[in-house]
Amino acid sequence: MLQATHTLRVTENYHRLHAVLSALRVPALEALRRECRSRYSDALRAYVTQYFGRPLEKLTQFFEGVSEAVAQGVREDEVCYRAAFSKHELRRVLAMYPAHEVRKSLHRLYRTVEKHLSEEGGLLQVVWRAMQEEFIAQHVALQARIAACYPAAGLALPLTTQHILDAFSDIAREH
Repeated sequence: MLQATHTLRVTENYHRLHAVLSALRVPALEALRRECRSRYSDALRAYVTQYFGRPLEKLTQFFEGVSEAVAQGVREDEVCYRAAFSKHELRRVLAMYPAHEVRKSLHRLYRTVEKHLSEEGGLLQVVWRAMQEEFIAQHVALQARIAACYPAAGLALPLTTQHILDAFSDIAREH
């Protein structure tokens, strides 16, 4: 928690410094502005990766096991025949994440990030957008793995990409 807050403070500082350097438009400071932008992006990515983590933890763990099996030589379309990675087991894990629970956890995440950020930063929308992109990237990767390993099972994640975009937008508007 302390590390995440520190990373966010670094992100806020680079965000402000980049804004000042961009507003000045002094050609001699262009290299410094680019360096500041790079460090700002790195700090933002570190915060999102560290704090956001994996919101669908058990599902992610399930597919890490699937990935390990595939790495050991099991074909993707045969993974579903392993007891630990059966269609039934995947249905059980998917049932842990109904759409309303995912939305509630996103609400909690928003409130936490809101508390971490200072009032003056103007960074909340940027961080929230980065978290949205990270969540969608994880969602797309999991959905692709489901399609590859369980092609005829008719299984899918509880939320579509559009539902995720709507949830993130609704949460941002509400606050």
